[in-house]
Amino acid sequence: MKMNRSMVVFADAHVGFSCMVWLLSEYTDDLICVFTTTENKIYDICLSSGINVFVYKSDDEAISLISGFGLDVDFGFLIWWPKIISKKLIELSKNGYINTHPSILPYNRGKHYNFWSIVENSPFGVTLHLVDEGIDSGPVIAQRPIAYTWEDNGGTLYEKAIQEMIKIFIDFYPKIRTLDFTAVPQDLSILLNLLRARTFYEKPACFFVENDIRYEVRVEIKKVDEEGVV
Repeated sequence: MKMNRSMVVFADAHVGFSCMVWLLSEYTDDLICVFTTTENKIYDICLSSGINVFVYKSDDEAISLISGFGLDVDFGFLIWWPKIISKKLIELSKNGYINTHPSILPYNRGKHYNFWSIVENSPFGVTLHLVDEGIDSGPVIAQRPIAYTWEDNGGTLYEKAIQEMIKIFIDFYPKIRTLDFTAVPQDLSILLNLLRARTFYEKPACFFVENDIRYEVRVEIKKVDEEGVV
């Protein structure tokens, strides 16, 4: 007998639709409500299945709607969700939020993961991770590497990531809902080495994009003595 959980899902695009089809077939009773970006096919299947579904407008409205059900939220899920969520929304869930990200974190955080994997010849794959206030920086729950060759391009990596993300979500959801997993902090030494390698003043740096604004990131590391003096 399955113990019901109380889950909130923010879902979009093909990955969101495919995962929602599976959730509705296997774990319908877990779902408190679902948020979509528009009245799309995810919205339609939730509506036809009797699930509370809303078009997302803001975090504050989402918090109000979720709180209105009067239930403790066990987990929130961001399934191919295109927006950054607030700390207030994250903290509404007892065990936090889990994000689906199409890269082997900490490689290729943010957008354009398929482009940068090829440009930098970095590992590629998909990740489930806990959400924190950073961008794709939370502890990792599960990862699946995806091999690629010279025959691959940005488009084929994108398609491979879509298919593998659906599989990893379906495989790990039963473990997540029973807390049968370990969240491992990301290896920030990889990120530091990438930042160091791309810190070359007057040259392009590592960057991320938020709200269509591009931000460049450079790093400076200095040795200090035991008293913290350079």
